[in-house]
Amino acid sequence: DLLERLRRPFDALAGDLRAAIDRSHELCTSAERLLWARLSVFAGGFDLSEAEEICSDDELPQEEILNVLAGLVHNSIVIPEGDPRAQRFRMLGLLAEYGRERLDRLGEGTSLRRRHRDAYRRLVREGTDQWLGPGQAEHCELLRREHPNLREALEFSFTHPGEAEAGLDIATALWPLWISGSLTEGRTWLGRGLTLTSTTSPRRAEALWLDAWLAAVQGDRVAALTSVEECCVLSSRTGDTREIATSIQISAE
Repeated sequence: DLLERLRRPFDALAGDLRAAIDRSHELCTSAERLLWARLSVFAGGFDLSEAEEICSDDELPQEEILNVLAGLVHNSIVIPEGDPRAQRFRMLGLLAEYGRERLDRLGEGTSLRRRHRDAYRRLVREGTDQWLGPGQAEHCELLRREHPNLREALEFSFTHPGEAEAGLDIATALWPLWISGSLTEGRTWLGRGLTLTSTTSPRRAEALWLDAWLAAVQGDRVAALTSVEECCVLSSRTGDTREIATSIQISAE
C-alpha cells in the first residue's frame, strides 16, 4: 500500500505539508509559478541555458528567465548547486512533482516534455556526429551529468504514441554513455525502441548494430547475431555499406 501511494506522492502527503506547498506557490509571482511548473520537466538538474531554451516562449520570454529563476531560488523552490562558474539548479522531488501537477493543469505537460526531449536529442546527436575531435572527453562528461534528463527524454519517447522514432535516435546516439559502463541499460532502451518502431525506421540499422555490439560485449552471442542478421538485411535493402561493414565486423568478433 505504501509503495502504491508513493507512486502518487501527493496522495500520501499530510494535509499540513500540502497546504504549506500551496502557500509557497501562492506567494510566488505569476511568472515564478509558470516557470516552477515548466522546470518540473527536468530530472536531476539543469543549467540556465537549458531553462532558457526549454521553458521560454512569448508568455515567458527568454530574457526574463534569469530574473524569474532568481526569484525561485530566493524562495527556496529551486536550489543552486555545484561550481558557481558552471551553476546548475535542481528542485526537491516533492516540489518538482507539485510543478508537474500544475504543468498538466495548464495543459502544457506533453508539449513541454516534448520540448525537453527534443533539446536533449539535439544535444546527444550533435555530440555523436562530432565525435572524432578534441571534445570527446567533454561530451562524455556532459552525458554522465545529464543522464537523468536523458532517461526522462527516453521514457517520454517510449510511453507517448508517435514519439518512439525520436527515442530510438537518442538511444542510438548515446552509445558513448552505454559503452562507458551502462551496457545493460543501453540494451534495454534500444530494445524498447526497436520494438516500438517500424522495420523501415531510418535509424533502425544503426540501432541494430549498436544493440549487437553491446550484446557481444556482454557475451550474449545469440542476441548479437540476431541483431546483426537483421541489420545486414536492412542495410542491403538501403545500400548502406557502412552498416553492412560494421555488422560483418561484429559477426567476426
